[in-house]
Amino acid sequence: MEKIFTELYQGVKFGHTQTSRSFNYDQKLELLNRWVYLFTELGLAPLHSSGAYGNQSYRTSDSSFIITRSGMCPQNSFDVEDYVHIKGFNDSNGKFTTEGTADPSSESFLHYVLYKSKPHIHSIMHGHSSLLCSYA
Repeated sequence: MEKIFTELYQGVKFGHTQTSRSFNYDQKLELLNRWVYLFTELGLAPLHSSGAYGNQSYRTSDSSFIITRSGMCPQNSFDVEDYVHIKGFNDSNGKFTTEGTADPSSESFLHYVLYKSKPHIHSIMHGHSSLLCSYA
């Protein structure tokens, strides 16, 4: 019998300071939205009562990226309010600086560390699914 382990959603695990309720974006955000939706449709980021198990982002500069909002329920139609622009991280207060109307994904810190340590990474597609994470 196969055992499947799933984590319980715990919400946002850090603080953030919103500097603007809007942000500039390009056509890559609409493309990301399409992939976010497909990830859910394919079962790679399944839905739960507060959104989807997974988060996706793309780099906008050496120190910034756009990521799905906390509790996002992916839709085929594009809505910029489903995304947050992470402008940076303040080590002294442990908070992200953000632009956009929503709270950033609960896994923003994971994306931040990957982008910071791996400059060749331009996008992250993070899912939680028995198709990706199953143990026998």
